[in-house]
Amino acid sequence: MNLVYKPHNRFESDVDPERCKAAVHVDGRGVGFHQCLRKPWKDGWCRQHHPDSVRKRNEAAQAKYDAEQKVSNERWRLHDAAKGLLEACLLLLDWYDSTDAPHEHLPPTQLMGKMRIAAAKATP
Repeated sequence: MNLVYKPHNRFESDVDPERCKAAVHVDGRGVGFHQCLRKPWKDGWCRQHHPDSVRKRNEAAQAKYDAEQKVSNERWRLHDAAKGLLEACLLLLDWYDSTDAPHEHLPPTQLMGKMRIAAAKATP
């Protein structure tokens, strides 16, 4: 929400009703806040600082951030799944290379069972 400009001492200018009532920081005009230089559009606020405009911009920015986070979270989920799959494949290759028997083609269910047995034997 925007701050409403109010003069705090005698050196600050009074509120000008012909300008937006938002308090903004303007570079080059010293430290602190000053009254916005734009003409009022509605309820004493310019289009940029009107609470409805600010709320609409904030909601749009939040929606954009949420969409980006959703994509990022999905990428990390896929990254973790791929990492687990790679570890399983490497374990399978290690087991396959370590067996002394001739390498015959096994159905995936039997192969996974043998891989689990080999992994159980390998763990201390």
